[in-house]
Amino acid sequence: LESAAVVKDEVIFSTYDSAPIGVRVVMPRRMPTDNTSPMCVFLHGGGWVFGGRGTHDHIARRFAYSGIVTVLIEYRRSPEHRFPVPLLDCMDGIQWASRTAPGLGCDPTQLVVAGDSAGANLAFAACLKGRDNDWAGYEHDSGPVAGMLLVYPCLSRQLVTEPGGSYERFAEGYGLSRDDMAWYWEQYGGCPVGDPVDPEEEPYLAPLDVRANFSLMPPAKILLADHDVLRDDGEQMAGRLRAAGVHVSVDSVRYTVHGLYHNRRLDPGAWEAFMEKSVDSSGEPPRGSDGPRGPRAARDATRRALLRSTWVQASRRGEGKVPGGWANRLPALPAPHGACAGWLCTTPTPRPR
Repeated sequence: LESAAVVKDEVIFSTYDSAPIGVRVVMPRRMPTDNTSPMCVFLHGGGWVFGGRGTHDHIARRFAYSGIVTVLIEYRRSPEHRFPVPLLDCMDGIQWASRTAPGLGCDPTQLVVAGDSAGANLAFAACLKGRDNDWAGYEHDSGPVAGMLLVYPCLSRQLVTEPGGSYERFAEGYGLSRDDMAWYWEQYGGCPVGDPVDPEEEPYLAPLDVRANFSLMPPAKILLADHDVLRDDGEQMAGRLRAAGVHVSVDSVRYTVHGLYHNRRLDPGAWEAFMEKSVDSSGEPPRGSDGPRGPRAARDATRRALLRSTWVQASRRGEGKVPGGWANRLPALPAPHGACAGWLCTTPTPRPR
């Protein structure tokens, strides 16, 4: 990956308070000459508190290896800079990328906004606020952002789901806990979860917590870890977007926990599976990967053992009990909804007239 990309660091300035914002452009070493390369603006996760270009540079290089020019935005982090400052920084970065796309050899009509965890929250909120601020193109039923890639997004401050949902089943013992999310939301929003916030700003803070109109949003591909407190956030948002006439593709990596999208050292197989699903142009599983003895089955067995070990360690620390037969009741991979070419969903659901 180190030799597959060319890196350029830039500085832009906030339209909110003129503060400098770091931008890293990671380009394939071999670029087409006809300005047809796709572009991705990637917003890093880390609970709005941690992370940066250093923690997600390898993701940008993996995208560049697949021919995608990737822009990493070094938005300001909480608690020093609370909502909406990180969001406004991301919006400035997206608009900068859109303006400079032709100069970077990219097709500005193939701009995708992506993010993982808190970055996915910012990606969705930036597209929503851009729609409401009349970014050029939305009035023609097609905004300046061609698609969204949302990796286990956090979209609700309520931290509750239906009985047996992800916030109940995976509240602790799977890496990111429910209490962790409460702390992160407090750092970003500036108040404890459950406290009221400005109703005019809430759609851009926690979109699932309001009855917002999501029509005319870009098509979305949502990737989930199936043992993650945030799993239900992604599934619920997929339902809300479909109800608004937006095409959505949902996919998952089996036997994975939160954080494996960027942590390739913890589980290289899971990381590569996430990368394949992020940049895959067909939406089809790799040939030869199915079957009880294939490579995919071997990776699933490894992750099953990893999760069992996680539960055992949590039990020894007094954080939970290992349910009887738990390893045999791991959920199956949810079937994807719709077809997705790359990140851009090419079979949009007809909008209601």
